[in-house]
Amino acid sequence: MLKAFAGIGIQYVQIFHYDQGGCTCSACAPWGINGGILADREYAKAVREVFPRAKIIFSLWRYDIFVSGEWEGIFKILETPQDFADVLVISLGDLDKVKNRTPGNLPVCSFPEISMCGITPWGGYGANPVPGKFSAFWQQGRKILSGFMAYSEGIYEDFNKVLCLQLGWDSSRKPEEILEEYFSFHFGARGGEEFRKVVEILEKNLYHDALIEQNGKNYSAYDLQSVKPSEPWTLRHRIKLPADPEEAANLLRELEQRLPAWARSSWRWKLFRIRGELDKELARQEGKSTEKAEEYFRELEKIYFLNLEQTIPALTPPNGETWKKKVEMNSDRDGVL
Repeated sequence: MLKAFAGIGIQYVQIFHYDQGGCTCSACAPWGINGGILADREYAKAVREVFPRAKIIFSLWRYDIFVSGEWEGIFKILETPQDFADVLVISLGDLDKVKNRTPGNLPVCSFPEISMCGITPWGGYGANPVPGKFSAFWQQGRKILSGFMAYSEGIYEDFNKVLCLQLGWDSSRKPEEILEEYFSFHFGARGGEEFRKVVEILEKNLYHDALIEQNGKNYSAYDLQSVKPSEPWTLRHRIKLPADPEEAANLLRELEQRLPAWARSSWRWKLFRIRGELDKELARQEGKSTEKAEEYFRELEKIYFLNLEQTIPALTPPNGETWKKKVEMNSDRDGVL
């Protein structure tokens, strides 16, 4: 496969140990510093034969999550001569582990998790802005990181993309300035101060989890394959709202009156407006869905171009009727959604 791209002159090749697979058998465990390293050496050798100038980006994402000892082990391994890692990628949550030194003194890039952070399904309730979280990470990592890896699961985290790109370019930038610029540029109106307040509330109220309750058990978007289509179930929304969702929804309605028509109809604005309205409606109903909430979920489906056959449950807004179809479809798929 590598030879098929030999004429392109690829500059970077990435090695990820988790999501793409792994093994926890006695011969391979712990995967990130044992079986994975054996595979990495062979993979790196093949890469360098075809792309001798390419640098290999070696990921430490999810180290010590499934088994312990991987971080300690990788420090030891990379202190010895090796040919399978030129640059490291870490989660922003692992910055403390490299604040004094990096494994093998290699340059480190980050992997900002802007998509799967606090809301399940991802994007299922609209926008998920988290400027406070990521600006704090960037301030912590500005003297450690050599850059970051762009990553996205969908358009619902559009603001987070802009935030990370701006902070990656200049980590001294204030998130409030970025918020105001985003609002002015994308929505063509003044109102940055009110928009900042809205985003502050949405970030505080980030946690959302859609759950199917059946026979005393809860199933999230990750577990829909375990729901029995032939037995009754209910869908509830477990949300934490320490800030006032009514205030955010009302501010969004006021701001919308100032926007030009093109901005009000844009998907960027709709994602914020829907998030505000859903939080308000679900808070009033203590997590129970209503027809009004279902309308907002259906609107999200249109924005995301939902495809029942192809869109995974983790990216499917928790509209009751749609999730019902997902569960029924699963009954003919040997437990695989």
